[in-house]
Amino acid sequence: MSTVVENMSLVEQLISKAAEHERNAISRDLHDTTIQPYIGIKLALDALYRQGGTDNVLSSRISDLINMAEMTIRDLRQYASTLKDKAAMPGEFLVAAVRNQSERLGRFYGINVEVTSDISPRLQGRLAAEAYQIIAEGLSNVLRHTTAKKAFVNILCENSHLLLKIGNEAVNGETEPRNFTPRSISERVQMLSGRTFVEQREGGQTVVHVTIPM
Repeated sequence: MSTVVENMSLVEQLISKAAEHERNAISRDLHDTTIQPYIGIKLALDALYRQGGTDNVLSSRISDLINMAEMTIRDLRQYASTLKDKAAMPGEFLVAAVRNQSERLGRFYGINVEVTSDISPRLQGRLAAEAYQIIAEGLSNVLRHTTAKKAFVNILCENSHLLLKIGNEAVNGETEPRNFTPRSISERVQMLSGRTFVEQREGGQTVVHVTIPM
């Protein structure tokens, strides 16, 4: 029995070390392949802003792009640090991150996002991080594939499940719902043993329902 327990402990340590090594590798790759190019873009925008001057008609838009690049760099650095340090994302941070993302959509694209939440202390770690990615992708779909200026996000912990709803307003002139499947969201939810359902209403309103076991 002692030998079996010792072997199990060694295997667990090997798995833990391998996972730690993989997290560090991903963190480094994220810094080199994603964060650094964003820093380059920001520096180029800074130079363009200085060259054009404050009186240029595009100066305010360039300034907005600089702010967007700065926020993206900050988010990526925080994600890389969290990944490297194996820090668990608390549910409260998830809600705050979604509100920040919603504020950006309103500031840069004029999309008003209403965020409501009722979360459980059990919502944390990988599930909270995955939920944020799902919601961010859903809001990105609203921006890229609709002309809606209003959207909503609902985060609810009910019994042993996490329920997410991401939807957009009905748009004037769009009388028929568009059939689509959010592939990225569906694949991510499936990996979490959850399910995705798309509700399409007349007038172009679309609501993505996600259910994930906690």
